Amino acid sequence: ALVTGDKDGLPDSFYQALQRTGLAHTVAVSGMHLTFLAGMLAALLKRGRRLAICSIGVIVLFTLMVGATPSVVRAAIMQILLLLAPAFNRENDRVTSISFALACILAANPYAVANVGLQLSFGSVVGIQIVGLPLNQWLMRKGNVMCDTGKVGWIVSIRKKLVRFVCSTFSVSIGAMLFTAPLTAWQFGTVSLLSPLSNLIALPLVEISFALGLVGSVIALLVPPLGMVRAAFTDVCSGFG
Repeated sequence: ALVTGDKDGLPDSFYQALQRTGLAHTVAVSGMHLTFLAGMLAALLKRGRRLAICSIGVIVLFTLMVGATPSVVRAAIMQILLLLAPAFNRENDRVTSISFALACILAANPYAVANVGLQLSFGSVVGIQIVGLPLNQWLMRKGNVMCDTGKVGWIVSIRKKLVRFVCSTFSVSIGAMLFTAPLTAWQFGTVSLLSPLSNLIALPLVEISFALGLVGSVIALLVPPLGMVRAAFTDVCSGFG
């Protein structure tokens, strides 16, 4: 479910628990998963045209593999535009990207506007842009002041990275929740107030589990026994989360 978005094997009680804690998005493939995927490719490849070409190809294949739902297509288009911007010596404009993604989806299927996944996906992105990013900048300024002790060393570096992670995760969760809470309340009759805290705790393990699961799936196609070994590590991470 985490790697492909296929939730058929998930017990209803478990999925309901994900909804109550605001973690249902982890098993609905969208921008978060493509961001993880792009990050994995960036770590393996040198920056430049090679990274852009390979990443775009992998993103398109991944989008098709998981069913090309509106939320995934939205994330794929925005990620591809982000990768193409440097190749054309242009800066990535988030408003243009999200508007272009919506135009492409509705041009192909105007009825997709009624899709709940599309509404939640675009709502969360708009919330992150309008609320999440300014909140993150404000929190980062406060956090840097707290970390600025005049000392230099690995402890200060780790502290700053931890502050950056906490600020970004919290602000993104708040921004997305503010704009998607009315939709989830209307469509599903529930709103999770635990989302910022649960995402803060779970996202590092979700990212590790996604990477291990994706790599393990590829290995399993080539050498099934090695894939099973990698799956065991993935199971530990996801179970602990």
